[in-house]
Amino acid sequence: MNIYDDNRLTRWGQRRLHSAFEEVGGSLTWTVPAIAREIAPAVTPYDWDRGRRSIEGAIQAGDEPLRHRVQLWWHEQWTDPNSQYAVRLLEPDERGVVEEMLIAMEGSMRPAGFLNVAGDLRDHPDARAVCETVATRSTLFVTKDDATIVPAVINDWIERNAATWAIDSTPAVVDVEDAMLRWAKDQPRDLAEVVLLAYWPEDRDASDADVIKAALACLRSIGEGGTPRLAGFAIEQVNTFAYDTRWMQGLREQPVTRTREGERRHPRRDENHPAELDIPDPGATRALRPARLRRPP
Repeated sequence: MNIYDDNRLTRWGQRRLHSAFEEVGGSLTWTVPAIAREIAPAVTPYDWDRGRRSIEGAIQAGDEPLRHRVQLWWHEQWTDPNSQYAVRLLEPDERGVVEEMLIAMEGSMRPAGFLNVAGDLRDHPDARAVCETVATRSTLFVTKDDATIVPAVINDWIERNAATWAIDSTPAVVDVEDAMLRWAKDQPRDLAEVVLLAYWPEDRDASDADVIKAALACLRSIGEGGTPRLAGFAIEQVNTFAYDTRWMQGLREQPVTRTREGERRHPRRDENHPAELDIPDPGATRALRPARLRRPP
């Protein structure tokens, strides 16, 4: 199971790409409770009703309503069985493993594995997120430039201590760009499919040209926001495969409905797109401008 870090889910372009990737593959876009609390601090994954009441109360009180509406959106996504997004809640024995791992890490993992730790390691959200991921035998996707964790050190520690808790010794913390590129280089057309479905305009009948334009704009945006190699490779694949009209028609008939429906309901949906899509196309502007009358000689 792939577990997505908060920086993969709070940024619109990254969230939509990963969600389309998981939906096309028949899976959900999973995270763990520690990360859910980072994304939406008012949620309470083991008592969803309490968190909802807290968020709704803050909205009614007029306390930063947009921020709390975003939190409510996440709450609704995580509790809706038809949503693309889900939180992997831990069983009691798994929660026990998490606490034991955090205690064991306390003396051997700071500051080498987790940076900027103030107080006990068990209170550090990244450390808890890693341990929750390991306890559920999952893989945590992070961004290479994350300034608070050091994946190589963490993975080495997990490998050396895996037998203590009968957990997997495979790397638990993986750079998402490296992982996606390894997959995409074996299946480049599949990457183009995921990208186009992820960023398809709201109008399902948009022209192929508009679909390609939107996808390339979104890729350039995520390239500037932390995944430049993946974005560059994806741009090449879109330019290679997206001019096949029959293939594009097939994509029209199989949209990522859960991902699209979630984004349609997001409180910031009107802001969640690359700024370059708001810039008028000079060629189109000239085409609409009436021809200037020439003065007769």
